Amino acid sequence: MAFADLFLLLFQLHQVLFILGFIRNSLWYRNHARHLFVAASNWLSAVSIWCMTYATIERVQVFRSPFRTSKRNVSLRFILSLSMIVIFAFLLTFINWFPAEVRQEFFLMPYISLANTLLVVFIPLIICATLNILLIVALRRNTMPMAMLNDCTAQKSLIIARNKTERKVTNDN
Repeated sequence: MAFADLFLLLFQLHQVLFILGFIRNSLWYRNHARHLFVAASNWLSAVSIWCMTYATIERVQVFRSPFRTSKRNVSLRFILSLSMIVIFAFLLTFINWFPAEVRQEFFLMPYISLANTLLVVFIPLIICATLNILLIVALRRNTMPMAMLNDCTAQKSLIIARNKTERKVTNDN
C-alpha cells in the first residue's frame, strides 16, 4: 500500500509541473502524455484503496485467530492476493489509458464510469467501515478477565499491557 501511495504521489508530480508553468506549453504533454499520467494515477489509487481493504480484512482475521502463524515471511497466498489486486485495479481503470476523444465515443462509457466508481470507491469504503466497526465492537467485548491471571507474573504483565491497549483503542473519550 505504501508503494502504491508513493508512486501515486510521483505520478501527481506532472500536475505540479503544469501549475508552475514548466510543461504548460508543451504540446507533447497536452496531446500525448497527460491522459497516461492520469490513467497511472487512477490505477495506483485503486491499488492503494484495495490494498487498504486487504489490510483491514487481514487485521480482522488476525483478531479472530491471533495464534495462527506462518512458517514463511511472505506466503504464496499474500503474493497472489497482491498480484490479483494490481491486475484487478488495472482492469477497473483500463478505459482511462485511452485518450479522452476515444473514451467519449465509446457507447458504454457511462456504465464503465459507474462500475469504476462503485468498485474503486464505494464498495471498499463500505467493506473497510463495516470491518473496522466490527473490530472495535469485538475489542470492546473481548477484554481479558483479570481472574485468568493466576500466578505467572510474566503473563500477568503481558495481559495487563494488552488490557491497557484495548482500553486505549476502544475508549469513548
